[in-house]
Amino acid sequence: MEKDATFCANCGSSNEAVTKVETTDNNGGQVSNGMATAGFVLSFFVPVLGLIFSIIGLNKAKYLNGAGKGLAKAGLILSIIWMVLEVIAIIIYYVVIIAAAAGISSGYYY
Repeated sequence: MEKDATFCANCGSSNEAVTKVETTDNNGGQVSNGMATAGFVLSFFVPVLGLIFSIIGLNKAKYLNGAGKGLAKAGLILSIIWMVLEVIAIIIYYVVIIAAAAGISSGYYY
């Protein structure tokens, strides 16, 4: 099979290197990666969904010649940061609750 060939001239099998799609639509406009965009937006409001959509968008960017790759990475990073901050906030909240409960049950009232 020739290097630039899409199909083998002898057997008709396709070249596996040709798995990417064109990044322009029929009208000549640029194709967007909707999953990457959704992942970025959702990373601010629902980080878990933002993470999922960003991972899908990052995977989809491979087949769209990199369209939306940066947006998917940004959504991935923001989702992780927000989830870590939420876990820290929950830990602090429960530490304060436990400390308050321990202070009330100690029997020392002024």
